[in-house]
Amino acid sequence: MEAAVKQSALDSTQQEELLDYLRPAKREAGKETPSKELVGQNLKQVSETMKTLKDTTEAGKSLWQTGTEIFKAVAPWLGIAAAFFGI
Repeated sequence: MEAAVKQSALDSTQQEELLDYLRPAKREAGKETPSKELVGQNLKQVSETMKTLKDTTEAGKSLWQTGTEIFKAVAPWLGIAAAFFGI
């Protein structure tokens, strides 16, 4: 997801906002016993920001498509429904 954000056509401010939520989620997920709640909350912020960008920019639409696939994949690991991410 981080790579998709960095490669997107979003402006640097929008990219940084998304990365500010992704980095702690990535760091926590990499721990031996991660807090799935913390990962989920950070990814929820990512999805909410991406949803707003999807409605306002072309770059956001493309990134949203990539994001939904990732959110669908991690939702079972987190023990939550994909709807938690608004998809």
